[in-house]
Amino acid sequence: MTIKSTKGLDDLRVEFPARMLLDLLAGRITEELFRRQLDRSGSKNIFEHWLSRGLTISRAEMAPRDIDEDDDHIVLYFSDDPAARAFKLPEK
Repeated sequence: MTIKSTKGLDDLRVEFPARMLLDLLAGRITEELFRRQLDRSGSKNIFEHWLSRGLTISRAEMAPRDIDEDDDHIVLYFSDDPAARAFKLPEK
């Protein structure tokens, strides 16, 4: 998995093999195994972390790979969405 920030926290992206997502959705692997395969088993769930900070998926695309690579990748882009986090009144 590749996690990249192109403009601070306003434009994050995550990239991973499409087959891995299909295996997760089909129930062939668990969420724990999915995270372990993304080398994130020791850290918190990055998607939950971003959502709690008000970041949601703003677009998604397929990134074709070279013929020598096993699988195309899915790229998810995240950006700020105020409706995705708890509402806070401005401090006085």
